[in-house]
Amino acid sequence: MNKTTPFDMLWHKLNSQSCSNPLISIAKKRLQHQLLALPKDITKAFARLPSSFQSWVAQTTLSNLLAEQIADESLRFLEGHWLAIIISNIPYQFFISVREVEHSGLRKQSIVVKTQIEQEPDVTFSGDIDSLVSIAVREQDPDTLFFQRKLLVTGNTELGLQVKNFLDELDASTFPSVLVCALTKYNDVVQTSL
Repeated sequence: MNKTTPFDMLWHKLNSQSCSNPLISIAKKRLQHQLLALPKDITKAFARLPSSFQSWVAQTTLSNLLAEQIADESLRFLEGHWLAIIISNIPYQFFISVREVEHSGLRKQSIVVKTQIEQEPDVTFSGDIDSLVSIAVREQDPDTLFFQRKLLVTGNTELGLQVKNFLDELDASTFPSVLVCALTKYNDVVQTSL
């Protein structure tokens, strides 16, 4: 179900116009620049919010996005370990772990997200926002970006491999379509601007 959005129509019109028209070229470059800056601007603004609010938003979002994986304990490998995600060109970082909690007499896994931790993370994934988005929309796999030095993985190699395998098996089609669409459109703009 691929719907054409107003953005798609504008982008198609700008791309189909001859570059001999300087106004079209200027409009296209400005639109690309604004679209490429949007995730960075949003993340920078988000980083200015109180740390506890950032953690709550990220934890709630990941808990909802990964509800199926939490329920089937696919994230057990992160229990008692910290994964750092660093967006290198913003800069912004957050830490993810899994813990077992008791709720109504039942034990279940829960994702924990923090903006700061008191210890060294067990494994760190670091990349620019464009590379991380390309992983999320399956345009690039982590191995390719790793060998291109666009994704840096440091720390516990075995845990890093488990994270990579988890990402490889993750079915992004279960994510909200608006999120997938936004990330895909951003990735398309990045690819056309290269």
